[in-house]
Amino acid sequence: MKIKIPPHADPIITEESLAKISPSELANNDNSNHNKSNNFIVIAKHEGEKERVYQMLGIKHDEKQFISVLPSPTHLFLTSSLEFFEVSQKIKSDEFIRFGKRGNDTNLFILDFSYGCTNQSYTSYIKAVTSSVIMLVSALESFMNQIIPTNFSYKKENKHGKTNYNQKKIENGISFKEKLESVVPLAIKQNDFWETRRENLEVINELYNHRKNMIHLKTKSKDELNRYSEVFSEMLSFDLFKAISATINVFNSIEKDFVEIEEE
Repeated sequence: MKIKIPPHADPIITEESLAKISPSELANNDNSNHNKSNNFIVIAKHEGEKERVYQMLGIKHDEKQFISVLPSPTHLFLTSSLEFFEVSQKIKSDEFIRFGKRGNDTNLFILDFSYGCTNQSYTSYIKAVTSSVIMLVSALESFMNQIIPTNFSYKKENKHGKTNYNQKKIENGISFKEKLESVVPLAIKQNDFWETRRENLEVINELYNHRKNMIHLKTKSKDELNRYSEVFSEMLSFDLFKAISATINVFNSIEKDFVEIEEE
């Protein structure tokens, strides 16, 4: 599966879109100033399309600066998650099968390791799965923050009474779970959004729990040998592809064709 990665923003040229560009940003596009900043605003037109405004960032290497369009963070994180997942599956299907040595049990295969070291294929698999989980939650966080309108207000009751949360306070002060389950339906004006998507919601919440457990890795046992085994075991048993599919389904349910699959 290959997902199209669109620009972060590409509004059509209008007086409104031009008004949002500050004079300092336009100055960065002057060739004489290109070494002073890596932030560029560019107007471009592709064949058959209208002129659009693009945000570009420069990457410096060997005293040269290379610029291109800033990608959508949500798509960037989502595709990273998918790529890490695909790496993990390839390691299992290729390297595990090639290097695994059958033990006494016909279904048990050992991936050898030397003293003081771990098995490279096994370790690479865990790294890929962990990275995929973290990137997928990052995509969800980015998407939720992106779809909340700037003038949106969320009322929440606490011990001090009702508190109003504006967009910034929601981003910084509301938990992932509450944002997902309560804020998103209100922000998109579909209060019953999760009623027909309970399975998606459950798998995404489970995904987030795995990510939280990995990021804030805590010891689960006083026994040093079993200190982290439960956290890793639960994450490695999790159906990650199901979580990726659920995430794409939610994105496209909220914004039609938000995630487009490219033909390979």
